Amino acid sequence: MKNLLSTPDFCRLLCLRKLTLCNCEELKEIHPSLGCHMGLEYVSVLDCYKLKKFPTIVRMRNLGTLEIQFCNDTLEFPEIQSNMESLVKLSLRYMRIDVLLSSIGERCVNLISLYLLNYTSLKSIEVDFDGLKHLEEFTFCGLNHLKTRNQLCISRLVGKVSCGKDWYTSHPSIRLWLTHSLTKLYLCDCGLRDGEIPSNIGELYNLQELHLGGNDFTRLEISLLQLNRLKLLILDGCKELVELPELPSGLYILYADTCHRLKAIGHFHKSCKYLSGVSLLYGSFIIGGARLLETMLQGNAVEHHSMMLCLQGIEIAKGFASPLLRESKCTLKLPENWCNDFCGFLICFISYRKILKWRHITLSTEHVMNDIDSEEDMVWDESDNDMYTRVWYVSFGSLRHTAWWDETKNMVSFSINMICGGFGVRPVPRRSGSGPTQTSAHYDGESRYAPKFRFLHDSAHGLDISF
Repeated sequence: MKNLLSTPDFCRLLCLRKLTLCNCEELKEIHPSLGCHMGLEYVSVLDCYKLKKFPTIVRMRNLGTLEIQFCNDTLEFPEIQSNMESLVKLSLRYMRIDVLLSSIGERCVNLISLYLLNYTSLKSIEVDFDGLKHLEEFTFCGLNHLKTRNQLCISRLVGKVSCGKDWYTSHPSIRLWLTHSLTKLYLCDCGLRDGEIPSNIGELYNLQELHLGGNDFTRLEISLLQLNRLKLLILDGCKELVELPELPSGLYILYADTCHRLKAIGHFHKSCKYLSGVSLLYGSFIIGGARLLETMLQGNAVEHHSMMLCLQGIEIAKGFASPLLRESKCTLKLPENWCNDFCGFLICFISYRKILKWRHITLSTEHVMNDIDSEEDMVWDESDNDMYTRVWYVSFGSLRHTAWWDETKNMVSFSINMICGGFGVRPVPRRSGSGPTQTSAHYDGESRYAPKFRFLHDSAHGLDISF
């Protein structure tokens, strides 16, 4: 629809329920009747670069989703003149908003998802979100252009909430009041520094996902230990971060890539019982990876699920029980009664460069030709700390239903479809008192957050797994 110049009178389209305007490069204005259409349920306006005016919303009582993204940077947020009780998703990106209108909190009381991203002209935000009782997902990103700001406050309290000291009265201030019903919170690329992280985040007890990537704090000064439902924490791109916070016991995933000042892992993981995915890549050489891996292998994911650990450096590789080999394949001789005494395969490989997509690994029992004794071990030196270590864990519980599974196997060949700086596999001993049929009801209920793999090929002679 690149050549679309105008839209029709929507009052004549009584049966219209969904409207998408995408890549309408010549469209400058939408017919004002759109704001009076009471039958529309979905409106999406994307990449309409010349669009400078969106109709005033007069009566759109059935609208459930409104998306306005990547249009002209002078496009202003539309005035809302009536309640929008059906609106559950509002996504606004790259729009001209000098002061974020309070009409969002007043007119859109049933919102579940709210996305506010990249407002280059935003001067202040004084929105009372206390009316948004059903809000579960909030994204607020892209405020690095604000040079100074007061504290960002998050609370469910009614009325005024103190935003800290009033030093910067002549500069932009950010004030957000949110509800405890939030399950996802995105505060990425907001330039938050030490002392500016909202302490009230620690009181959002229903929070499952917290995204704080791209900020400028050195430490996460708030406590997350009371967030028992938190499953995902993202700190990617926090280049000033020097220390990771202690994590709640129920966390599954931590991403903190490109944190250049982070040198040591510390003890952030000591309380974690379900941690199954950690990535600390593209920053500095990290100390403490072996201890972190041990915590993960002692957790509740080990019997029936997969795990993933990615780190800068070769600390884990140097201490791997089965020495890593120079080739992209290796052969593992299985011990007697392996399927009962062990719970899964731990796969480790070293890469010289960033991997843009996950690779797949082949497990084969047919034509295992290479002589185990002839395989050449890796010899490490300090320069190898520039390499990347990736560890994958595949539980036997996730393999038992495959055609490949055979408890009488005594040897397995592993190969990976890439050139790597080292590759090895070892079986993981089962914890004392655990058994192959035991599982965790908590883990099964929340396993959507666990790292996933899929089977590309499954036969009695071979198994291809894609991570």
